[in-house]
Amino acid sequence: MHITSAALAGTGILMIMSAFYEGIHARHTVEKMLNLVDLKINSTKPASVFVSKDEFAMVDDVRIMCFFAVLIGASLMGLARIGCMASWRKNVTYTNVSYKRSLVRFASVVVLALIVRYY
Repeated sequence: MHITSAALAGTGILMIMSAFYEGIHARHTVEKMLNLVDLKINSTKPASVFVSKDEFAMVDDVRIMCFFAVLIGASLMGLARIGCMASWRKNVTYTNVSYKRSLVRFASVVVLALIVRYY
């Protein structure tokens, strides 16, 4: 149980760090997706100062998805904490309560993942 909890906590931390990185660099990511930036090293093409409506909407969508990814990562870290506490205490009533809490938390992670998937 401790190894599973550590894996969940590590996955949550990795997800939060990558979501922060993608949220900060969302404009550059969208420019690469839309082929607005020339990827050559010796390019003399200047970056555009103005942003189109499509690019703005896509950057906004990427940042919203990153926000949901941060929430999912925090929920995974919470699941890891619940698992560690359940295995440390070895109390039947606490284990039952923590099992129900983890089911609710897992359901919220699934709902957030579906929101990100179909956003």
